[in-house]
Formats: sequence, structure tokens, C-alpha cells
Amino acid sequence: GAHGARRKVHVLIWNATLANLSLMALGSSAPEIMLSSVELITKGFVSGSLGPQTVVGSAAFNLFVITSVCISAIPVGEVRKIDKLAVFMFTATTSVLAYAWIIVMLVLISPDRVEIWEGVVTLLMFFLFIGVATGIDAATSEKERLTVKEETEILRLQKQLCEEYGKSVSLDSARTMLHYQQPSEDKQSRSALRAACMARCIGLARRRTCVSFKDARKPVLECAGAAKLTVLISGSDRSAPVTLSYATRDGLARAGDRYEATSGILRFEPHEDQKEIEIRILENKKWDPLEEFFVDLSNLQIESLSGTSSKA
Repeated sequence: GAHGARRKVHVLIWNATLANLSLMALGSSAPEIMLSSVELITKGFVSGSLGPQTVVGSAAFNLFVITSVCISAIPVGEVRKIDKLAVFMFTATTSVLAYAWIIVMLVLISPDRVEIWEGVVTLLMFFLFIGVATGIDAATSEKERLTVKEETEILRLQKQLCEEYGKSVSLDSARTMLHYQQPSEDKQSRSALRAACMARCIGLARRRTCVSFKDARKPVLECAGAAKLTVLISGSDRSAPVTLSYATRDGLARAGDRYEATSGILRFEPHEDQKEIEIRILENKKWDPLEEFFVDLSNLQIESLSGTSSKA
């Protein structure tokens, strides 16, 4: 690295899709494959009552039971997304077609038996399946590869975050922070911020007063200790104080586990155009995936000189 500094970089030797469809699949299916093969050999290559049923039963278990458990295990209110969706769609479609190919062989082409050429074709289909899936994975991953400039910027930001918080910050965390910082790298003028505020705001149309967050999304590291959110206010009539309520709301991140539930009231005097909300972030000393929570603005009121207020 720069100035002789050492950096540890993790490099994948195996393609994840290739490993999943070959080594992992073979390892998890080894018991039923071995059982079917031993029975087939000992019976003079005549199918027995145990081997084929074991293979089909395992496939049915994976298709129905494992899938249902994975879906039902997701906590209520949380969301999980499929990584590498293109690869998933290809493998799911091919798996269904594989069952159809078995029916074609055993019912239409050679009823109740498997010819040698059918076995060879099936084996070749397996290698073709792995090749195409790996190719799709490589094609989609190519779009996610970083340029030298981006890698340098991530390393710079990682070093900056480590120095700022006095703790180790992973490259993945630095990459995430950089991703959210890029759209706002160029400093915006006050008029540009006012335009952005008007584009996404809650407000009183009659009084032309509008409030919104400066950043629609803001990444925060656990080691930061707190998330500081800036609320902007704009309008042609700012002759009276404005108040509004704010409150946190759970997303994938839960109050008490990832952050401290916070609520309160902001009061903008006529000369003020922004306020800051601070929310404590809880550090749980373990790795967690990227999770989000929300802050809602509501109950916007403009105080009049007579002491009454207009409410949104």
C-alpha cells in the first residue's frame, strides 16, 4: 500500500456459484447418491426399491420443506433479498426442466430403464448447466467490479474512518459509505438544497412552508455512536416560528438492538433554516448485515402572531 503500509485483502479463489452447484451440491447429496449407486451395482444394474426413492425423496424435501423453512424463518416485518437473481432464475428453471427430462427418459424414450446414451447426455447436461450458470454469474459480477480509482478512494475512506473513530473499519463498510456519499460529493448551493427540500417534503401549501431531510438516506457505522440527521425548512412566509414532531420507526434495524428509539419536537425560529436530530446507535460487538430504520416527520404547525397555529 501507500507509504509501505500493509493491507490484508481477501480474494475469492473459487467462484461462489461454481462451488455451490458442484462441491456443495455433491457433498450434501452424497448419502443418497452412494446408496442408490451401491444398490444399483449389487443388483446387476437393475433398479431396487430403495435407491431411486431416496434420491426423489431428497429432491422433494429440498424443494418443498427446505424452501418453506427458509421462507417461514424470516421474522415478521423483515425482508430478505435473493443475491445474484439472474443465476437463481436460471438454476430454478433448469431444475424444473431436469425433472421433465427424467420423465421423458423413463416414460417416453425407454420406458422403465435408462440407456447408456441417456446417462451420458444427462451427465453432459450437468456440466453444461454449471458452465452456463458460472458464465451468468461472471457476467453480472463484471458490472460490479471496481475501477482502480474507486478502489483507491475506498482505501482512502477506510483509513479516514479508522482515524476518525479510532476503531477498525472493514473495506465493505467503507465501500457502503462511499456508495452513499457519491451523489452528494459536490457541494450544493442553498438554492439547490431548497429545491431538493421542495421536491420531497411535508408542508403547509397555504403558507408555502416545507420541511424535509437534507439526505433522503444516510449511512452510519455502529462505531460512530450516533446518527445526526439534518432537517431543512423553506418557504416564502417565514415570519412565525414553526414546530414539527419526529419519531424513529423500525425497519430491519430494531430499536433497543441497533439503535435507541427517539422522538421529540423541533422548533424553527423565523431566522433558522435547519435543525439537527441525533439518534444514538448501539454497538453490539458483532458483525451484522446492512440494516435500516426510519425517522418520520409529522404534525407540522406554524404559530401565528395571535398565538394560534396552522396545522398540517
